[in-house]
Amino acid sequence: MDAEGSYGSAGTSSDMLNAFEIAALVYDDGVSVDDLIGYFAGELRAGGSRIGGVIQLPPQEQGQKSEILRVYDLMSGETFPIKQQLGAGSTACSLDTRALADASMRIRRAVDSGVDLLFISRFGKQEAAGAGFRDEFGYAVASGVPVITSVRRVLVPEWLTFTGGIGTLLACRLKVLTEWWTETESRRKKLLAAREAEAALLRRRTAPAASPTATENVVRLSDYIG
Repeated sequence: MDAEGSYGSAGTSSDMLNAFEIAALVYDDGVSVDDLIGYFAGELRAGGSRIGGVIQLPPQEQGQKSEILRVYDLMSGETFPIKQQLGAGSTACSLDTRALADASMRIRRAVDSGVDLLFISRFGKQEAAGAGFRDEFGYAVASGVPVITSVRRVLVPEWLTFTGGIGTLLACRLKVLTEWWTETESRRKKLLAAREAEAALLRRRTAPAASPTATENVVRLSDYIG
């Protein structure tokens, strides 16, 4: 990833997950980040990648009741609301705690199923305050699953505080997102192949020696028979 495409990353790599694999698209107000994430998810699925998690539907796909925020489960294909406005003229939103718990369970289920990439649509005010999908981010990272999310530019400091400075910030462009995933997927495949080769070598070294067959005994004894 070139410097223009990535805002930068920090931290040290772990066994299967490094800082480059915890990525957030940085967006400004008015940017259609949900369209970008949805399109990218569709491209990955069409290419055979195993993806999971929940993404927020773009405004034009929210339906007639646009005050209700809906998310899409990438594994099941189900759409469901997680919050809605409190009332006419209100600019505040109320989280549906049951729906949020359901979405959290779906995210964890995707992690447990071994997806190639986990989508969590936002690191927002709820996550910055210690709620929302904050625990699910941690669960995915602890499980070694790459995560892609988005963060509003004004919340970047909170994101960096949450990650301890570990993670990659991406410009909100499809090319940047695609290049990030290509590099991430390539690295993980190479690392997995190396680990499998190492495991196979260890199995060969620790396997008990096979007992010689009767034929092998004869051959060996024949060395002593003039």
